[in-house]
Amino acid sequence: YNEIRIFHSHRVVIICFIAYRQSLLSIRKVTAPLCRYRITMRTITFFVLVATIIMAAVSAGNGRQLNLVTGDESCVTGDFVCAGAGGDAVVGGNSCNGNYACNGAGRDGGSAVVGGNSCIGDYACNGLGYGYGGEAVVGEKSCIGDFACNIFIYGKIGDGSCNCEECCRCLESSFDSLVVQHNSCNKLGDDECCKSADERGGMDLSGPLTPAPTAQTDSPSPTAHPPTGHYKIKVTSVRLVDSKEL
Repeated sequence: YNEIRIFHSHRVVIICFIAYRQSLLSIRKVTAPLCRYRITMRTITFFVLVATIIMAAVSAGNGRQLNLVTGDESCVTGDFVCAGAGGDAVVGGNSCNGNYACNGAGRDGGSAVVGGNSCIGDYACNGLGYGYGGEAVVGEKSCIGDFACNIFIYGKIGDGSCNCEECCRCLESSFDSLVVQHNSCNKLGDDECCKSADERGGMDLSGPLTPAPTAQTDSPSPTAHPPTGHYKIKVTSVRLVDSKEL
C-alpha cells in the first residue's frame, strides 16, 4: 500500500517484485534503481516535511513581529523586554522597560495596547493580552512595579493604576472581562484588586471603565475695574466772559 502511494503506479511495484523474485540479472539491473528509488523518496519526503514545518514557524514568527508598534524609548531596557511581542501590540512612549516587561504581549492571536510611561519593571506586563481571544489595554502611567500586571490577558486597566510590586498579579491568566478603574489598586489589601499575589481583594472589577478625570484648571479672574473715588478741585480764580467769546 505504501509503495502504491509513493509511486502512484502499480506497474513499478510489480516490476520490482518480479525482478527480485525471479532473480533475473538483466531485469534486476534495470529495475533495481527503481526499487532503491522508493527508499530515497522516503528520505527526501522526510526532510522536505521538516523543512516545511521550520519555514512555516519562522514565517509565522516574522508575521507577529511586523505588527509590534512601539513609541520612543520603549522596549529598550532589560532582557527580553518585548521578545515575542506582536500579533497586535501597540506600546506607547517610555513604556515596557524591564526584564521581560512586555514579553509575549499580544502574541498568538491576542492583542495588547500599552499607554505611555506604563509597564515598567521586571515582568510588569509579561504576557499582556496573550493568546487567542486575549485583549488587554493598559492606560497611562500604570502597571509600574515587578510583576505588577503579569499575564493580564483580558480587560482594561485605567490610568495611574496597579502601581506597586504584584499589585494586580492575582488577576493573571483570567479570561474574565476585568476592569481596573483609574487611580486604583495601587497597593495590596482587602479592599484592593489583590490581597496578595494569588488572592483577589474586594475591589469591584466588573466595569465599565469610567472616563479619566480631567485636570482642574483655575478659571480666569474677572477683569479688575480701576477704583473709583472722589476728587477735590481747588479753584483759584473765576473770570466772567461774554457769551460771544465762547
